[in-house]
Amino acid sequence: LACWLAGEKRGARGGVGRVGGRRARYGAWLGHQGGQAEERRACDARAEAHWARTGPHPNEHSAALRRRGFIFQKAGDQPAALGLYRQSVELLRPHSVETHFMVSALNDLAGAKLNCGDLEGAERDYREALGIAEAIRSPSGEAYSKGNLANLALQRLDWATAEAVARQAVTIAEA
Repeated sequence: LACWLAGEKRGARGGVGRVGGRRARYGAWLGHQGGQAEERRACDARAEAHWARTGPHPNEHSAALRRRGFIFQKAGDQPAALGLYRQSVELLRPHSVETHFMVSALNDLAGAKLNCGDLEGAERDYREALGIAEAIRSPSGEAYSKGNLANLALQRLDWATAEAVARQAVTIAEA
């Protein structure tokens, strides 16, 4: 965490707000992983301040929104998480449609929809993510999306589909 914070300061001193924002965002993630809630919040605030000066790159801003969505999801506030995940996807649509960033954002959005009981919406987003992962030839994205589709089939009590899709995901992941 200390290395990321030092990099943030160097980036900000050099007038590169995007670098400072990116370092602060990673610092927030590390703070979250380490259970340092105060440090995470402080890093989030600094990332927003850096980006207010320079404007974030869409991928960085999307990742920050997704991280905040994850935090709300873990706290049990599914509607807030869903809103942040939607913002993340919409932010990427004009810039990064066929990228691993969009695959991840769509999987997160679909997971939030699943948690809110919107199975059809979740399936639509998981399938879109899978299509993008296949188009960009991302085996990890394909395996992740298929694994999520298998979980969705379990939610629907469709055991045969869940097993078949899970086997596909494992095969892709092991290749």
